[in-house]
Amino acid sequence: MKGGSFLMHRLYPEGETLKLVVTTAEVAGIPLEDALEAFGGHFVPFCLQEGYGNILRVLGGSLKDFLNNLDNLHDHLENQYAGMDAPSFR
Repeated sequence: MKGGSFLMHRLYPEGETLKLVVTTAEVAGIPLEDALEAFGGHFVPFCLQEGYGNILRVLGGSLKDFLNNLDNLHDHLENQYAGMDAPSFR
């Protein structure tokens, strides 16, 4: 990835986040799995800090419920961000 910056509330091509994590792992000299876990460890608290906690909580009290309801979250976000094409887990 070359230069640039990322802004909140802006759409980026699918795969851009993964490229960012892969590049981070390469530069840091750590396994991709560790970089992905660190990303998740940052992303969830970030979502909570940015006010998405209530939305995440209503998706379910267990991992199974959360994953089953993840499409509902993506539908909600697609309504808020015009042009977003969220993945489906149905």
